[in-house]
Amino acid sequence: MANTARDSRFFNRTTTVPNMGNTSLWAVENNNTRNRSIEFSTAFSRWFCYENKQPIGGYKAKCCKDEYDRYKERWFNGGYYITTLLERLERWQCEEFKMECTARTYNFTTFTDLVYDKFCDRRSMEFKCKSVVTSAVEDYEFLDSSEKLEWMTLANSLVSSKMKIHDVIKPCIQIAIFDSNSGGVGRIHEIVEPYLPFCGLLWDGYDIDTAENVTVSAWTNLNVGCAIGVGICMAVMIIAGIATIIANVTILAVFATNKKLRNTQSIYQISLAIADLIVGLMVWPNMIVMQFLVFINPRLMGDVITLESLTDDGKTAYFPNSNGSLVQRFPGGTFGEAIYRPYMNYLGFFTNMSITVSIYTLMAASIHRLRAVSSPLNYHNDNVKKHAYVACIIIWVISVITSILPVLVRSIQYTAISSIMIAPENGNALLLVTFVLPLITTWIVSAATLEVSRRYAQKRSSLSSHQNAANLEKRMARTLGLMVSVFSISVLPATMCIAVGLVPETVFYWTDPQRLNVTNANIYMSFSYISIIILTANSLWNCFIYSLRNLEFRKAALRIYTKMFHAIGIAQRLNEARIIGPASKSDSTVNNNTVRKV
Repeated sequence: MANTARDSRFFNRTTTVPNMGNTSLWAVENNNTRNRSIEFSTAFSRWFCYENKQPIGGYKAKCCKDEYDRYKERWFNGGYYITTLLERLERWQCEEFKMECTARTYNFTTFTDLVYDKFCDRRSMEFKCKSVVTSAVEDYEFLDSSEKLEWMTLANSLVSSKMKIHDVIKPCIQIAIFDSNSGGVGRIHEIVEPYLPFCGLLWDGYDIDTAENVTVSAWTNLNVGCAIGVGICMAVMIIAGIATIIANVTILAVFATNKKLRNTQSIYQISLAIADLIVGLMVWPNMIVMQFLVFINPRLMGDVITLESLTDDGKTAYFPNSNGSLVQRFPGGTFGEAIYRPYMNYLGFFTNMSITVSIYTLMAASIHRLRAVSSPLNYHNDNVKKHAYVACIIIWVISVITSILPVLVRSIQYTAISSIMIAPENGNALLLVTFVLPLITTWIVSAATLEVSRRYAQKRSSLSSHQNAANLEKRMARTLGLMVSVFSISVLPATMCIAVGLVPETVFYWTDPQRLNVTNANIYMSFSYISIIILTANSLWNCFIYSLRNLEFRKAALRIYTKMFHAIGIAQRLNEARIIGPASKSDSTVNNNTVRKV
């Protein structure tokens, strides 16, 4: 008796997009019209494609095409298996099955290569894997003798629960279990992860017993080099997050305890420090959490398929390869199951707000500095502090508004970028306002400030009475130049990724896998990953460049830390260590002299 289950659950589990919204990396629906089309396609597939072993009536061609096209759009999101696709196309006797056996569109890993062999060229599968399976059978003594045994005898003897994980995860072992009498659709779990930096596209399969009893994830079968690379980046994130918090708390403490430093420029510095502190408290930690959720968090199979899960009108979904006694499960492991929409909105809001505030504050500070060096008399006569306060308030209001828009507007809702950061999707206009324009403005204004400062410094240096002023202008120009340079270095890689991402033909075709270049896609994803880390680290460099080059600031910070060390007893212990050292040496000398006299 064929196993049956509620067809709507079966379809939703395997072919619809998870409830995680439109994302540039994973989603495939972009508007309500398309969603209505998907709903119609869902209803059609329920009644005409999935009810029986073969599609109903003359709808086979449409069922085959819809199934093939649907997988093409969603394969990289997980939760829809290549084993399921090929089994259906073969069972329905689709022309697409023959085409796919020839083209092997999704043949990206050793596992997918063996899946194609299993359905399209069994001899090749047995030739590639028989020695591996035979060795496993002998090592674990599943059979008294494995010499000259048929493939199916070897495959049926495998028991994954009695094998070590490093043997179970071998593609040949998994394809053998899938091909055995206890395998088949509903008895295998696939994990697809195309966004691992430094690793290329990961695509592995796990039998149902391993998926249920062992914690499997994208990390399970990751090679050592990839794991080390990602681990190093996570360590860098932890260190950078802690350093960002300490540095920006120091800035706020200095300005809170020293009235002399509370000038107009300090208003922008405080605003910038608050934004950067949010990066340290919210963005860096959640970037690490994102790594865990996407790469390390278990990828679970779907719910168990039961004979009782029938629809009200008796319509059922056909499941092959079941003798009624084997547990089968719906597919699972989608990105939407790893990262929920509320968490994505929460993290996206703080990430977008802090970055927007940082960029706009730097732009406002640059304009402030240009005005100071170009019109010093008017600058000092105006109520510049009031203007600075107003500018910072406006910046924060704009940042909050632009950060909450993706939460309210579905077409630009937040999505994961390079599996590490949350940003608005399809938000080119929003990106232009919050990133591109202030960035370009900051560059232009900073360059103009440097030029004006250089000219004023040259004029003043010709007069001995203005030598100190000339030196001050030079120092300020060098500080501003260093600030702009490091800021540019921080944002330039991310800007390049954004520019390249606007022209996807130069990088990858997730929804057109026949044209997909996995190497180019991996280079782009890895570079994006690193560029986001560099961009986020700008919150740390701002502290040193914009504040710590001020001598008065350094003295004030030193006083704060000295008081803190005294309060917790560190300074006293250091002094005792200094005193004990010479005293011990003096005591030793006295003792030696005493011995000589004796």
